[in-house]
Amino acid sequence: MIPWALRCSIVCPAFAALIMMSSPSTVIAQAGCSAPKNIFLNPFSKQSAHHRPIGTGAQYAGDSHPATRDWLKASSFAVNVGGPWGVDVAEVGAGDPVMTVQKKGGSGGYGLPQTIRLPDGGLKTKVGYNALGSTDGVAIIYDSVDRMTHQLRNYEWNNGKPVALQYLNWSITGLGHGTRPGQRIGTSASGVAALFGILRGHEINAAGYSIDHALQIALPRRHLPNQRCNIMLSKDIVPPATTRDGSAGNADENTGNIPYGALLALPSSVSISALGLSEPGTRLARALRDYGMYVVDGGGCGGGAIRADQFVSDQTANQLRRDIPKIYRHIRMVLNNDVLGSPVAGGGSALAPNCAVDGNGATVSAPQSKASTQQASANAPGAVAAKDSKPSASQSAGASGNSKPKAGTAAAADWAKAVRFYDWAMMSKQTMDRTKPGSADYNRAKANYDRNITNYVVHANRAGVTVTADIPPNKAFEGNAATASTPQSKASTQQASANAPGAVAAKDSKPSASQSAGTSGNSKPKAGTAAAANWAKAVRFYDWSMTSKQTMSRTKPGSADYDRAKANYDRNIKNYVEHAKRAGVTVTADMSPSEAFG
Repeated sequence: MIPWALRCSIVCPAFAALIMMSSPSTVIAQAGCSAPKNIFLNPFSKQSAHHRPIGTGAQYAGDSHPATRDWLKASSFAVNVGGPWGVDVAEVGAGDPVMTVQKKGGSGGYGLPQTIRLPDGGLKTKVGYNALGSTDGVAIIYDSVDRMTHQLRNYEWNNGKPVALQYLNWSITGLGHGTRPGQRIGTSASGVAALFGILRGHEINAAGYSIDHALQIALPRRHLPNQRCNIMLSKDIVPPATTRDGSAGNADENTGNIPYGALLALPSSVSISALGLSEPGTRLARALRDYGMYVVDGGGCGGGAIRADQFVSDQTANQLRRDIPKIYRHIRMVLNNDVLGSPVAGGGSALAPNCAVDGNGATVSAPQSKASTQQASANAPGAVAAKDSKPSASQSAGASGNSKPKAGTAAAADWAKAVRFYDWAMMSKQTMDRTKPGSADYNRAKANYDRNITNYVVHANRAGVTVTADIPPNKAFEGNAATASTPQSKASTQQASANAPGAVAAKDSKPSASQSAGTSGNSKPKAGTAAAANWAKAVRFYDWSMTSKQTMSRTKPGSADYDRAKANYDRNIKNYVEHAKRAGVTVTADMSPSEAFG
């Protein structure tokens, strides 16, 4: 967090005792992105703070830091879905009507009237007011014809005669935030665009879909009539914020210690798997670890609120609300976030990729503006669970006539979805490999594997590609499809050793006597110890290496994608072994975490 008055990459010595360092400090692999190559669903450029991952050099406020004390006055934050306190979004095109949005009565209005396209049938939003008589009512309309983004505040459909109080437009391919004090892009107190940091329905509703960007949060800054609040916001402004609330200078307001523009995040030392979260809650926690959330506005009491679009389902939002208290107490402010000077928040190696449309993250094809409903296929009725067996001769022969779908076609889009479902299935496979058969974690992973591998086959068939559960995407176009590892085997983890430095290729058999001896003395580190923390890091490195292994399995050896995945695999499997050793656990590259205590 570098203030406008002193943009430096160090933290003042007076705060040294209040800093908690991020760990591990080694290079971390960049897994693929779920974020689509669609500027409406994945807005802003790669230089935007919206897309900047947190780095291994991030320094977090310690427990005694004033910002932490303010944050811990509460125990949870809200999820505001759509209007009036979240954001309503819409994409319009040539077939949508042009209408004039008139200016509401009241002070503080600007930019209206405006004649713009609105969705056919209207953009109808929820309207509500707080105890101060205020409302946000933010609506975003992206016009795909002229690529203009219209932001309206205090917007109401008004029975077909739309009105609003404030209007701005901005570039959806730009930063989404200012670069100098006082520069306003959107209508929020901090000046950021309304799409900056918004949780989108198409990403959080879809199981397995990673949230590849930072989020935004509003925090309490003043007391409400007849209610005293946990004031957290200060009067200070740090990038990417460029402005603040108009009354923030009042003596009795903004008396907290968290500035506008501050980055709050989950330190990487926190074990997400130990928090007992739901599937969407786990993905939210990962986003808070890898990208964090920026403070962009003041509002409400309690622990603040993150904003989401109107497509987040009630079921998902309720799951998040139950999970957030488990995450909340671990979140801390990042103290060395140089938004304008570094591509990685806090410096060091990125914890995750930059997944902007113009970035270098390994993005995949994704649904268009209706994406929030497409994940329903993951629960398609009548789906047949994949079998744990090798394909028959007829099944293998079925793949021999496959040809890759032509780019830009519906078949290509379905094939991209199929590949994504396969990758999610393999992620579940990793969990199965390191959990005890019959346990709740194993059964949940097995159910996810069955569902996703079924959808892999279904979407491949829609793309005109014949596969079975045992045929990975990279084998689908070969004359004789080779089989992939199945959920009950250890093959997918054991064969990783073939690419590990100095490792001996694993055999499809029990480990040798020397290997058995190597793990026979291992015992699980005691919870809460440094050894346990190192073991948790080791497991995380193993998971990252398996993600790279998935990429290697579906890319051509010698290609740039394969070589990049191979380098990431080698690095992470090496760190797996190293951190296991620090934890007092002896492993080799071809031993999964679940085998370490055999």
